[in-house]
Amino acid sequence: MDSKENIINFINKIDNDNTIPKISSGFTHLDIINGGFKEGEITTIIGETGIGKTALAINIATNMSFYQNLSIVYVSGEINASSLINRIISNASGINHMRLSTGNIDHPEWVDISKSINTISEKIFYIIDDIKINSNDIEEKIKNINKIDCIFIDSSDYIDFKNDNLSREEQIAKFYCEIKYLAKILKCPVIITATTNSEVQKRGYKRPILSDINYSCIINLSDNVIGLYRESYFNPEYTERKAELISLKARTSYLGVCIIQDNLHKCGLFENIKDQQE
Repeated sequence: MDSKENIINFINKIDNDNTIPKISSGFTHLDIINGGFKEGEITTIIGETGIGKTALAINIATNMSFYQNLSIVYVSGEINASSLINRIISNASGINHMRLSTGNIDHPEWVDISKSINTISEKIFYIIDDIKINSNDIEEKIKNINKIDCIFIDSSDYIDFKNDNLSREEQIAKFYCEIKYLAKILKCPVIITATTNSEVQKRGYKRPILSDINYSCIINLSDNVIGLYRESYFNPEYTERKAELISLKARTSYLGVCIIQDNLHKCGLFENIKDQQE
């Protein structure tokens, strides 16, 4: 196919497509900023340890699965499959995942839980928690899946190439390059979480910036980087339950800040702020 034909096909695709973004995050203002998650692109979500990166990733994956009927693959080095399912049920039912774990549930709430479980059982949501996080093992696990709309990898901290005589930076660069190739072959986006370094604790300005990422290859090889910030994480006296999704790098979209509702204390999820949904 020559370049002219490629351009014509691209223009026709835009002209006939009224559903952009094709893969929505479920967060209205984030979709406006980044145009949705695009096939073949890697988006890295960065933030402090414990700030809610896993919760956000599960939140977005659930939004994609439940409301867009997409086929999701979630590779978890952070939590096991049963804990992940617990979080998904919590997101769907609105019931705190800690209460689900302990069984501290009121009788009427079991109705919501039952409905959520029925909904989850109808979705295509693959959880992989029994492998080393490297491209070879991921590719082996997903090779028999007919259709994949989005892959989540939680997190880059668990990337493992023990048999390679490479530095940590080289391991992560290799992983990102191979996952980027896989994303292009599968024509799906990949979302990866990554922990920021300790520099953020040493300064007054606590919002994540690109230089907080431990390895420069993550910045260079990610198409998009989104920073997660919660004031309540750094300031326990802060009572306004809001969080920020900060677009720090955007190869084909825009930089900006999306304000969302922080309901981690209630049901372990983030939500659109009601008066900003339209």
